[in-house]
This record gives sequence, structure tokens and C-alpha cells, in this order.
Amino acid sequence: YFITFIDDCCRNTIVYLLKDRSEVPTVIETFIACVETQYGASVKTFQSDNA
Repeated sequence: YFITFIDDCCRNTIVYLLKDRSEVPTVIETFIACVETQYGASVKTFQSDNA
């Protein structure tokens, strides 16, 4: 499995590889923390295609 995050503003794409779908909530939290640390800004909107 994999999960892809795309920044709408600058089109940066980050892909995380998963062993199991149950890892998704943890990966989302990790991604948000990473964005907040690197850019000093919080995530305002999060969209999903419900796949």
C-alpha cells in the first residue's frame, strides 16, 4: 500500500509506503507534524479521495 500527499500550492508530492492500511492514521499525523516543522505553518485543509 502507499499514500500520496500533494501540496496544492506548490505541487510538492510526498509518498509513504505502508505495510498495512491500519498505518494510515499514524502516517497522516507524521506528515502533518513534518509539514508544521519544516514550513512553520499548520495544515488548514485536508482532502481525501476516500480510496
